[in-house]
Amino acid sequence: MVSALQHVSDFANLFKAFIGSNYLSMPFAFSQSGLALGFALLMIIAVLTDHCCYLIVTCKQLMVESLVNDEDSGSEASLDGNGTIGQNSSSNNNNSSPYYYNDGFCPDALGPGASPSATNTNNSNSNNNNNNNSSNNGSDGAADDASHQRRQTDALHRIVTLGDIAKFTYGRPGLWLVNASLFITQFGFCINYFIFIGNTLHQVLSLGRNDTDTVAFQAYDYHTQAEQQNSDLDGFTETPTWSVPPLWLLVCAPLPLFLGFALIRNIRSMGSVSVVANISICAGVVAVLAVMLHQFSVSDTVQQATGATLPVYIGMVAVSYEGIGTVIPIESSMEDNRHNFRSFLRGSLVVVTAILGGVGTIGYLRYGQDTRQIVVQNLPTQSLFVVILDATLILGVIFTFPLQIYPVIQMTEKLFLARYSVSPEEQEALIASASVQLDSDSPNNNAANDAHALLSTSTPDGAPTWMRNCLRFGIVMCQLAMAILLRKLYAYVSSFIGAVGSIFLAFVLPCAAHLRLVWHRPASTQQRLVLIKDATICGFGCLASITSLFVTLAKIFEPHFFG
Repeated sequence: MVSALQHVSDFANLFKAFIGSNYLSMPFAFSQSGLALGFALLMIIAVLTDHCCYLIVTCKQLMVESLVNDEDSGSEASLDGNGTIGQNSSSNNNNSSPYYYNDGFCPDALGPGASPSATNTNNSNSNNNNNNNSSNNGSDGAADDASHQRRQTDALHRIVTLGDIAKFTYGRPGLWLVNASLFITQFGFCINYFIFIGNTLHQVLSLGRNDTDTVAFQAYDYHTQAEQQNSDLDGFTETPTWSVPPLWLLVCAPLPLFLGFALIRNIRSMGSVSVVANISICAGVVAVLAVMLHQFSVSDTVQQATGATLPVYIGMVAVSYEGIGTVIPIESSMEDNRHNFRSFLRGSLVVVTAILGGVGTIGYLRYGQDTRQIVVQNLPTQSLFVVILDATLILGVIFTFPLQIYPVIQMTEKLFLARYSVSPEEQEALIASASVQLDSDSPNNNAANDAHALLSTSTPDGAPTWMRNCLRFGIVMCQLAMAILLRKLYAYVSSFIGAVGSIFLAFVLPCAAHLRLVWHRPASTQQRLVLIKDATICGFGCLASITSLFVTLAKIFEPHFFG
């Protein structure tokens, strides 16, 4: 029985995974696309994000199902050289998955992992229980098999990652590509949190002061915003009575907290942290909207559609849905609450989309083409309320950090501490019922070794605590070093993350993996539509990623930026 508090915690984790500080850039994003075109694209991207997030979880269910086959059915999952799953027994129906149904997860009375075939076996043995003693033995054996299968399934659900799914469908190249994109995305988010906090602190401390190390959040309208900032600074005539710390030092301010968050071992224990972050984010949203709506008027420079910088908008919106990298870990942590995953996911995305659309639309309507990249820079700079707002935003970002760094820690520990992972014998026993052949040209590979090679090693809990802690501290210190180096390039970090990582992980990977997992199914109109849908979303993601990256790099290397 899942408690109400656990429901709140799981929903908070999902919601927090998708919302961070990027909603403050949405008014500027709308200035890059135009109001009408931007709003329409926001709805499309939101629907695609919901679909693809659930699709990648579906791919995980199909992968687990293929590895944990019902021994009595005589089926075995095979993986050919291209990473395609095939069912070698006609008795095994693809639609009889214990997890994957058209409307979500199977609420089987036997609990998660109990397959329909196991249920039928138990019922058959139960009906014959009074006939003879051999029936009792058969029933006990079937119950043991079902229990063993549940343990296998639950164990796999806890350790499967995005990288495992990519390797299962596309082999080692898929694993490295996905891990690289995921690492860049999550690592980049954490870098941006350092940069955002440092720049926001610098802006607050620099109010009314003539400091030369100015906040540099300007992204794409360099001339206009630089002139506006210089004009603001020229108006300050008071003599400073204290020195504002340099920007690089303020970027280091959250380091102690971030080091502490990096030590968290269980993602589900972050529920209370997520609740605090959610409260801070929601308070910040309300405050930003309240300030923008005060004496509200529509700017004369609002445009309905803009084509030249549209790829910038797509990259910024894609990166605003931050949670794709944490969907699998969060779903895996919801062991006894997975049946609510889809409703929690959809509810979270509805709220996040409302925030992104509301802040973006109202901010752009008020400030038009004069919208700054971070909308708080358009707010009154001498207002105590705005200072409190900045503090609230900083608090929300601080408590967002743990969820975003978790996948980075997972991948890094698996890379450097693999020798402390679950032993090959234990992992072979875990998936002993799966008969997996990775390469038809390698007949000497037995099923257990192939299955062990297929799955990434589980979290290396056997490593010494001091070693794991040092590695986690090293990750945070690397992020800090990058943040100091890029402390005046917040916008470019966001755009680069969206173009290189977020779009690929959010749209390309789920559909590409799903294509490989279902293409072998019998041809039908519905099957063809599914394949066309997956291919179309893949194409959209690739095109959006390439164009967003090109425009972002072009803006970064514009000559006047370095002049």
